[in-house]
Amino acid sequence: MAEPGALLLKLPVDGEIAAGKVRGLAPQLGALTAAGWIDARKDGRVVMVRLTAAGVDERARLERTAAAPRPKRVAATKAPAAATRIAALEAQLAALTARVTALEGAGRPALLDVATIADEAALRATIAAVVAELDANGRLGGLVPIPEVRAELRRRGVGATDAEVTAALEALERAWTIDLSVAQAPNAVADRAAGIERPGRGLLYYVARR
Repeated sequence: MAEPGALLLKLPVDGEIAAGKVRGLAPQLGALTAAGWIDARKDGRVVMVRLTAAGVDERARLERTAAAPRPKRVAATKAPAAATRIAALEAQLAALTARVTALEGAGRPALLDVATIADEAALRATIAAVVAELDANGRLGGLVPIPEVRAELRRRGVGATDAEVTAALEALERAWTIDLSVAQAPNAVADRAAGIERPGRGLLYYVARR
């Protein structure tokens, strides 16, 4: 079965095409529509699809990726995951240092809050690493469902509550580490309650790494 993202390369940039003319597209219509990459409509018994603006952008990104020189296979296994963890931990350490400095500058006893800050930083670093691994291992095309992130954290024994995980995801987005993407068809997702409902934005359901 074709990867959902790869199917975008088979669709025209302008105009519609019958879904049946693109091999492997029909089983992925739901995922591509939920990601906001295509619009689909029925014309009699034929399903017609068209790339959305987001789909055109994603198609262009995939073309650039395909055209880029592929890295040597020597560092294709554990190195990317390790590099991701190190980068995330360094970013969280810098944020922790800045917050402690700010507390000290305001004349507040920084030691009272360091443990909480450290726990929050560790949770954010863990989430960033989990997102990277789920994306790589599941070949998800850059969009990792938030329910899968929550489930993986539970499997690893992370004791954070759903509210704490939500807060950490939003903090990572504010730090420009990730993007939280909306579900284009909120009523069609598998686990809506595990997403993040936000007025004005809709149902945040996917995590995309920057």
